[in-house]
Amino acid sequence: MMSLRLRIGDFVMSDIKQSITNLIRTCRIESGMVQSEVAKRVGISFRTYQRIELGEVVPRTDVMIRLLDLFGLEAKLKFVDIFSREKMGENK
Repeated sequence: MMSLRLRIGDFVMSDIKQSITNLIRTCRIESGMVQSEVAKRVGISFRTYQRIELGEVVPRTDVMIRLLDLFGLEAKLKFVDIFSREKMGENK
C-alpha cells in the first residue's frame, strides 16, 4: 500500500512539475526574453535556467518567487491556479 501512495504522489508531482515548466517557458516567450536574459535577471546560471525549462529540476522557492516577480501578476495568478486545481483534484 505504501508504494502505491508513493507512485500516486510521484505522478501528481510530475504533473505539477510539468505545469510549472510550461508556465515558466510560456511566460518567457510571451515576454520576449531569451533564456540567458531571464537567468541573469533572476540571479541563476544559464544552465540552471535551461534545466528548469526542460523540467529536469524544479526551481527553489526563492528562484520561483524571483521568476514570478519578473513575469508579473498574470504569471503569479497562473501559478496559484496550478496548485488550486491540484488541491481540488483537477489534475490538468
